[in-house]
Amino acid sequence: GLKFNAHQVAIAWVLTLFRMSASASPSSTMEESWTFNERFGGVKTMKEIGTQMRSVIYLAGKFRWRFLVFPCGTAGTQGSHVSVFVEACPDDDWQEGWCFPDVHYTITALNSANDAKSVTKKDTCTFSSSRIDRGWHDIIEGGRWDFIQRQGWLTANGELHFRV
Repeated sequence: GLKFNAHQVAIAWVLTLFRMSASASPSSTMEESWTFNERFGGVKTMKEIGTQMRSVIYLAGKFRWRFLVFPCGTAGTQGSHVSVFVEACPDDDWQEGWCFPDVHYTITALNSANDAKSVTKKDTCTFSSSRIDRGWHDIIEGGRWDFIQRQGWLTANGELHFRV
């Protein structure tokens, strides 16, 4: 993955898994909430569609996950949007056919110029060995960093902010 130092920080993330029934085996479940913060950097220098950035791996109960972001969008958006996902990170001790049912989460793109323009999307997903990530290909419309900045999605320091 891409690595950045503290001076290149550009995307701030917060993940809240609202109600998560997390189960690496059918007999173990839990319902808790977590909040996580993550920062990524260097987005204004990125130009290629499909370029991925991943966070460190986090643990929410038994659920190992990380942020997956496509600053220049995915192939499906043809670069017209910033894309963001929650990605499960299977551990060696997870059983074959692992499943974390009914993970409720939101992803919010925060508009630095006008908080009322911030966009929040909600979903419930059953993460499993056959569905490892979930999120939105079209969280922020853009295509060019100057347009995204004019719309308020980048701060004066070139930062994108997300709450997940």
